[in-house]
Amino acid sequence: MTTRQFPRALAVVLAGLLGAGFLAACDTGGGSSTPQLHILAGSELKDLEPMPPDIQKATGLSLKFDYIGTLDGASAITSGDSHTLAWFSSNRYLTQLPGASAKILARQRIMLSPVVLGVKESTAQKFGGKETPT
Repeated sequence: MTTRQFPRALAVVLAGLLGAGFLAACDTGGGSSTPQLHILAGSELKDLEPMPPDIQKATGLSLKFDYIGTLDGASAITSGDSHTLAWFSSNRYLTQLPGASAKILARQRIMLSPVVLGVKESTAQKFGGKETPT
């Protein structure tokens, strides 16, 4: 997948996630006919800022991201934040907070980011690596 195709592919994935069930929770944006969905988002998702036009084209929804640090966002949710949706790179912080499970009505993984660890072959052997690293 090329760099140009990735935003469009992610927009299509988001279109599936932002189905009709969320329409009832949308604000119509002060009289606009386009429903607007406010999302509490981790600050690391600011890289997605160019995507809302593609998402709106694919879903008919206008997205407004309200960025916050992941820890602050998790705390805000457990304290009763009014956002309909939250999107963080991980839900681990949120699930660790007391009372958080009652606030999570649904969750969906939309992508996984593998971690790649590079180690010199001699170091892997030193710590018990039996196979040649790739």
